[in-house]
Order: sequence, then structure tokens, then C-alpha cells
Amino acid sequence: MKKSWVRARLFFMKFTISFLFSSYIFALDSYPEWFLYPNRYPGTIVGYHQFGNKTNTNALRRHCVYKYSYLKGSQYIINNQDKTLKKYFYEYDPTCLENDKDRLNIIDYFNSSTLTRTRISLYSIDSLISVNRNYFDISLLEPPKWIDEMFWFDNEYYYAVGEFTSRGQINDAWETAEETAIYNLAACYAVNIGSVSKLYIDELGEDFFEEVFREKFFHKLKNIEVLNRWPDKERGMYYVKIRIKKENIESPFRKE
Repeated sequence: MKKSWVRARLFFMKFTISFLFSSYIFALDSYPEWFLYPNRYPGTIVGYHQFGNKTNTNALRRHCVYKYSYLKGSQYIINNQDKTLKKYFYEYDPTCLENDKDRLNIIDYFNSSTLTRTRISLYSIDSLISVNRNYFDISLLEPPKWIDEMFWFDNEYYYAVGEFTSRGQINDAWETAEETAIYNLAACYAVNIGSVSKLYIDELGEDFFEEVFREKFFHKLKNIEVLNRWPDKERGMYYVKIRIKKENIESPFRKE
């Protein structure tokens, strides 16, 4: 029997514990090379341990989505409320989970926060892969120029950058920045846009318009690569850069 594809959010539901101090206060000063420059270690995938979610489960799901998946759904932007609703998801082949769940090997890890006891781990199907365990002091490095970009391309690849504030749970922020990079990639490649305007009358008899913009997604994605990450303490932001080969992204909304 043919199994239907798994529908799932790539990143788990995110929330903030109000009594925790901002992670910005406890932001790391140094990161391992494999986390800042994952492009130097092809064939690896990162897993985020967050609020009881095991890193290997997180890494396996990300591995399958990045390998081959469909991005489906919509994002709604409500103008007068300055509100965004994300209702998109990823569908990926369940055989990927079955085939690779026992093949991911942990290569290295570091504690992203001792306060929340969270860690970030590196995995690979290749058990013999080795990584440089040197740590880079962020204060000694120049911010990369790509953090000011959102989308660009060359003859072979499409590139995109995602960002998210570091004033929150650290792993959550990194995951959201990565998710935003995929969203920017898909939206800049092709998206179906629509809008609806509604007239409302409030309790005082005053009328007002609410305009809702919809961005609809239907994209086939294969072999998404995470190239770089950058924590900017001065801006209080986390940045992630990704790329995909031009032949590995398709959408019926694309108009040449």
C-alpha cells in the first residue's frame, strides 16, 4: 500500500515563557565553526533541543523536509491589525523517516542556553565525518554583507536570507530565522497573491475597512542547503542564509 506523504510544520509551535529573561542577555559570545559555516560540512544537519523535543527527532524531520518536500498553504496579512497568520506546512515522504531514523549519527553539540537547558546538535548519516571543533568569537569577526540581503540568484542557485529577533528563546529564534529564509526563497521565486476588503461597523456606528492580503504557496523543494548563520548582537537579530539549485524548485505560480 502506498503511504501518503506526511503533513507537518517543520518547526514546532513556538511560545515564550514570560518569567524568563531575554536570551539576548545570555546570548553566546562564541559558536562552533560547523554552526556558523555549515557550508563547510556538506551532508550534515542541525537538530534543536527545545522544551522536551529531542534533537534527533528535530534533525530527522528537517533532514526529510530539506531533502524533498512540498510547501503548501497560505500566509495572511491583515493590514489594520498589523497581523500575520501563517497557515502553510510541509509535506514530505514518510519513507524518509523510516529509512533514515536509525542512520543519523550525532557528530557534535553545544549548549545554546544553560538557563533553559537547551542544546544544538550536529548530525550526519556519514558516521565517519569529522568537524573542526574550534569556536569563533563573534566580537572578533566582521558582520557578513549577506545579512542585508533577502533574495538573489546566480547562474546555478537561488539564495535567500531569513532573520528573527534574538530577544526570546535562543533555539526558537534560530529555527524561526531558518523558516523565514525558506519563506523568502519561496515567496520571491513565485507566489499567488490575492486580497479581500471587508466593511465593518463598530458599536458606535462608525464604519471601517479591513483588508486581508493572501500569499498562496505550492512549491516543490529538493536539497535545500543551509550555508551560513550569523548572530548580530548589535542589532539583536539572528540571520540564516540558504540556497537551492534552480532545477530543484518548482511552482505552478511561476511566470517566466
